[in-house]
Amino acid sequence: MNSKRNQCAVAVCNGYLYALGGADDSANLSSVERFDPRKNRWEEVASMQYKRKSAAAAVLDGRVYVMGGTDNFVNANYLSSAERYDPETNRWELVAPMSSARFRSSAVVAS
Repeated sequence: MNSKRNQCAVAVCNGYLYALGGADDSANLSSVERFDPRKNRWEEVASMQYKRKSAAAAVLDGRVYVMGGTDNFVNANYLSSAERYDPETNRWELVAPMSSARFRSSAVVAS
């Protein structure tokens, strides 16, 4: 990876492995990287709108969703916000927030 991070959310979308947010040694991150197994290389993509550590992520209809987590490294502010990444446009957009804040949760899409 280009940036060290812990407590990041991960998801697989369109053959790429995404590492979303997390924290380094001093701050929470909004940055996102994806691993391209065909090139055996990590690359940066657009950053999320919120810094998130301990968030949940899932993929639906070719888009990556990330929700919850904490936005502050020291005094945790738990998040109810959610956002969606479109790999075709390399853009994040906010979606409807969850009804309550969550962190260290999981997400899954079943069909």
